[in-house]
Amino acid sequence: MEAILAQVEQCDVLGDALSRAFVTDPVCCYIFRTREARLRKMRWIFTRWLRVMIKRNHVYTTPELAGAVLWHAPDCGYNVGIGEEIRAGFLSAAIRLNPCEQVRGLITHLDATARMKRFVKEPHWIIDTLGVAPEHHRKGIARILLTPVLQKADADGIPCFVNTHSSGNVHFYERFGFSLFHDSPMPCTDITVYSLRRAPVAR
Repeated sequence: MEAILAQVEQCDVLGDALSRAFVTDPVCCYIFRTREARLRKMRWIFTRWLRVMIKRNHVYTTPELAGAVLWHAPDCGYNVGIGEEIRAGFLSAAIRLNPCEQVRGLITHLDATARMKRFVKEPHWIIDTLGVAPEHHRKGIARILLTPVLQKADADGIPCFVNTHSSGNVHFYERFGFSLFHDSPMPCTDITVYSLRRAPVAR
């Protein structure tokens, strides 16, 4: 099995897969306090975020749509324009998310942006989101998803960067050559954010 570029018409299926992949994620649990809310509202968010990221041409999935990895390319950076968000349908977030969820989501977004601004000073491949549907765990899907860009990063001599909110994910990323270089709490929470970087591997 090989990773393939995701297509816009796959957003609904992949949004559902990612919502289930992240249903126990610490940040998703912080923003949305019930499992039902997480599944429903994260599905809505992921589906629209996929629309934004797929147009940037660096979202990979599998033929079975078992999960997805969303990358920010080194020539694009991590900033997404307001026009892109509007076209993807994010304006209605104001009525789909209650005020507390909006505040917690903003705290999370501002923290992630601040960390990338602080730590990504040169062109990097940045992992925005990586998730595999629960029924496809332990099949090597994540490795398949990561391989195309990791190989390209090595060939071009470009480092990779990722933030994660789970200590278990640190060990996962270390298997792919990432190294933890910073960890600290996210403001107003007891959630630790782990920042990892991967140097390109010479071939």
